[in-house]
Amino acid sequence: MEKILDRIAEAYKGNLGGEDFGVKTRNRINWIVNRVSGNKVLDIGTSQGIVPIILGREGKKVDAIDIEQDSINYANEQLEKEHNSVKDLINFKVANFMTDDQLDKDYHTILLTEVLEHIADPHSFMNKICNHLSTDGKLIVTVPFGINDFIDHKRTYYLVQLNNHLGEFFSINEVEFLGKWTGGVICSKKNSDISEHHSFSEELITKLEDAFYFVEREYINRIKNMQNHISKETSQKSQQQQKESDNTMEYYKKQLQEERMINEGLLKVINKELKTLVTANKNADARYLNDIKFEEKEINDPTIYKLIQNTESLSKELQESLKREENILSDLLTVTNEKNRLKQQIKRLENRYSALRNSKLGKLTINYWKFKNKSK
Repeated sequence: MEKILDRIAEAYKGNLGGEDFGVKTRNRINWIVNRVSGNKVLDIGTSQGIVPIILGREGKKVDAIDIEQDSINYANEQLEKEHNSVKDLINFKVANFMTDDQLDKDYHTILLTEVLEHIADPHSFMNKICNHLSTDGKLIVTVPFGINDFIDHKRTYYLVQLNNHLGEFFSINEVEFLGKWTGGVICSKKNSDISEHHSFSEELITKLEDAFYFVEREYINRIKNMQNHISKETSQKSQQQQKESDNTMEYYKKQLQEERMINEGLLKVINKELKTLVTANKNADARYLNDIKFEEKEINDPTIYKLIQNTESLSKELQESLKREENILSDLLTVTNEKNRLKQQIKRLENRYSALRNSKLGKLTINYWKFKNKSK
């Protein structure tokens, strides 16, 4: 499965998702770092390490862990660009929080930013966080607000479920909605001997409603922008298609005009040729009529008329003679074919007789008849 890496440092710098996304990311990170207490911090799921570096610049000692080697490599590359005083305060390492047994037990602040929604067992996770937080320590949590269909998200957080998962071990002092993120600040570990009743103040409910309004308004504005964009693109495409259609019509109109001119030219040529042919035919007919009149005049001569009759008689006799010769040749061919057939049949009979005579049965038959003739 391809690794899906969080790129929050790139978003913080405005290099991912555009400037608007960069502003929102910086506001969320600033909200986080402004609520860190004490000088000893643990950042669980540090990603590209932007928060520890900011805290290190302010003199805080930060242990930052992440399960992805590529993320820690990026964080260390960015740390190398910092002053030595910052480098000395920050420790990036690849580790799984649930199995890491080398972490300290007295962090003043633990950061859990965009991590809880990835956890299948929040109870065990919160319990282990309690073991690494000092008595008066603070846990800072942020999660996506509402639906975020990331492939590794185990659940969707609004308010109640987040309150339930954190409230088992911590007292919640502040909840803030940061656009599409929910930030919860837990100021102290809960005293297990004291039972706390969770209720939501009117101020918190108002914040929740404002958060829903913000998200809904943003979606509505995005939908409107998309509709306007689609409408604009559709209009542009329609205009382009109309222009192309007009150009096509103009092209074919021009082609039709050219073809009409060519056809008109051809029609003139054809009409001219037809007139020539009609004239030629009339002249030929006149000559033909003259020839017929001349032939009729010649036929009226008795000598020529007799010669024609004799020629026709000789032609008729010649045709009859040729027909008789064809019949004779046909009969001769038939006789020849029959003669050849009989020769082939005699040859086959001779071969069969020879084969029979030379066989054992043939020799026995011949000897039998010789013996019988002698007996007579």
